[in-house]
This record gives sequence, C-alpha cells and structure tokens, in this order.
Amino acid sequence: MSDYIIYGLCPAGEAALHECRKRGWNVSCICEDSDIRRKHYDGPLPIYSLKELRENNIIGTFVIAIGNCGQIINKLNDEEKYILLCEILDKSEDGVDYRTKLPHMARRDVDACIAEHSAYLHPEKMILKDVDLEITERCSMRCKDCSNLMQYYEKPKNYDPDDLIKWVKALLTVYDEIFELRLIGGEPFMYPDMEKVLSALIDIDRIRVITFYTNGTIVPSDKLLDMMTTPKVGFCITDYGKLSKNLDRLIEKLDEKKIIYDVHDSGLWTRCSIIKKMDRTQAELKNLFEDCCAKNLYTILNGRLYRCPFMANAMNLNAIPDIVEDYVDILSLEGKKDSRDEVSRFMDKTCWPSCDYCQGRLFDAGEIEPAIQASAPVPYEKHDSKA
Repeated sequence: MSDYIIYGLCPAGEAALHECRKRGWNVSCICEDSDIRRKHYDGPLPIYSLKELRENNIIGTFVIAIGNCGQIINKLNDEEKYILLCEILDKSEDGVDYRTKLPHMARRDVDACIAEHSAYLHPEKMILKDVDLEITERCSMRCKDCSNLMQYYEKPKNYDPDDLIKWVKALLTVYDEIFELRLIGGEPFMYPDMEKVLSALIDIDRIRVITFYTNGTIVPSDKLLDMMTTPKVGFCITDYGKLSKNLDRLIEKLDEKKIIYDVHDSGLWTRCSIIKKMDRTQAELKNLFEDCCAKNLYTILNGRLYRCPFMANAMNLNAIPDIVEDYVDILSLEGKKDSRDEVSRFMDKTCWPSCDYCQGRLFDAGEIEPAIQASAPVPYEKHDSKA
C-alpha cells in the first residue's frame, strides 16, 4: 500500500488525517505551501511544501484537504495521484484532534471543504465556499499594515443594509449555495444596522453559515447576541493582545450564550498593504497570482464581486484604476441567461491587471510585526481613471 500525504495544514487536513488513520492508511507527511504555517507547525508528522516534496523525491497519494481543490489539482503533474476529501468523508466527525481551530469552528471548515470538493466533482451545481461581505469601512483599530487597506480610509462609511442584502441575494441567482458568508469590515460591530442585516441573512436558506470576523474590541449588545444563538452563526476572533481590550468579556458572553467561536493570535502577517505600480509583465502577473495566499478571498464590496480584498479596497479607494475586467457588477447578473458562464469565466482567470499594484501575498513571504497602529489615516496616491 502506498503512503498518503495530507495536502493542507488546516481543520480539513486534520480531519483527513484522522480518517486515514481510521482506515489504516499510512500517512507519511503533510504538504503545506505556506512558509509561515510550516514554520509554526508543531504536529507529529514531517511537513513540506510541494516543491520540497519533489526535491526530496517523497512520493505518495495526496489527500487534498483544502478548498479550491481545482487549483491544487492543476499544480500536480501526471504522475502525482490524489483523492479529494469528499471521497473519504461525507461530513465532519467528532473525535478529531483539532489544533488549528477550536472544534466547533473547525468542523464548519471541514464541512465547507467537503461541500466545495463535491461541487468540483459535480460542476452542474455552483457552490461558493466562502465570500467576504464588507459591511463597513470603519474600524476600531488603525493597523498601518492592514492587508484589507482600512488604514487608508479618510472618511470611512457604512453600507446601506438594504443594499447589502440585495447584493447577496443577487449573487445567489448565480450560485446554488454560499457555504460561508463572512461579515467583515473594518470592524463589523461598528456597523449600526447589524440587527436588520443579520436577521435577513439568517433567513436565507442557501447561506449555510455566517461568520463574524472581529478584533475583540467591541462586545455586541445582548439583543444582537441573542440573534446569534443559532448554529448558523459563529465568530472568528483575532487576539491582538492589549489592543483587543474587550476580548475576555466577549468570550465570556459567547460562552454564556453558547455561540460558537474560534480565537487565534495576530501572527502570520506579511507586508502586503503597499499600493504601488510595479510594471510587471503578463507572465510575472500570472506567477504572482499563482503564488498568492489571498487569491481565493472573494469579496463583495459596494455592489461588486472581487477576487480578493486588495483589489476590492484599492479600487474602492481610487488608489488603482477602475479595472472593469477585475470585478463583476453583482446586480447586473440578475435576469442574465449566461450569468453562470460569466461568473465562471471570471473565477477561472489567471491574470489580473490589479495585481500589478500589489506587493503580493506570497506563501513564502516573511513575517512582520502585526497590528502596529497609525495615528492618522495613511496617505496614498490615487489613480481614478478607467482601465
């Protein structure tokens, strides 16, 4: 029997390892392309990048255990065999030794990965594994290296609740399901109309789960927390140490209300917030996108669907030109006969002009000190022309 290699240091990878061991399969190592994740790994198996596996002639059948599996499959050569997580697991299970996330949130990640892999095998059904919905540009912190570019907003605004709901519903005229809708900012709990938005989103059956991404500075009201007691809602909390001044009180409230959450520290930052024209060739742009760890952070911002938060916010700030081929006008999809094909072509692109203004969020990029605070909005150059 050949060895197996788990592709992905994440909850789905941990679930895959658990299932392989139940089946008596020998797992020799873990494959993880992120240099930072490999450096912080303290598990029982050796861990390598795909490049390192090939350099060391380490062979085995890959168990792909991360979302967007098609991109991983395209990396593999003809001799490298693989199976998908959905081929060995129907749903998340208890008993897994999760180290990368707390168990409740980890199981959600596993189920999302299974759903995405199943959709890959059945392309007639379109499932969006996760998408960020930016509800506000306001934040309770001003991190000068924020990868979502919040540090540049001089007059941050909130988005109209009716518009937010309308954009999500329009996107669901194309997709059969959004597995995880991630409510972000800025800081989402600075948004004043959260009750209205959350109530509407919870009622949409084709959104499987809703996750708040928060920095632990604000504790929502009891009324809002009571709306979150459904298993559909969860929290992903970043611990910024002293800056997360209400973290303990927030966790106490979540435990009291039995709302699921995960807490992770603020490590794993890279320098990727500088906006500057680089004049790369098309081949360089393709390579940059291929090696980007943020290329699947789909983002809804101001009525547009973007491939990543850098493109979304850089265009929203007029810090880069309005590059029409790098976003989809969501409301324009309603009623179109070929809207699915249009979105599929958009998602399948491998070269994005907007990437020429980004330093890149590479898998092997070095870490920087996280959450250094700026005293005022950071100045930037504006490019407001069409491209």
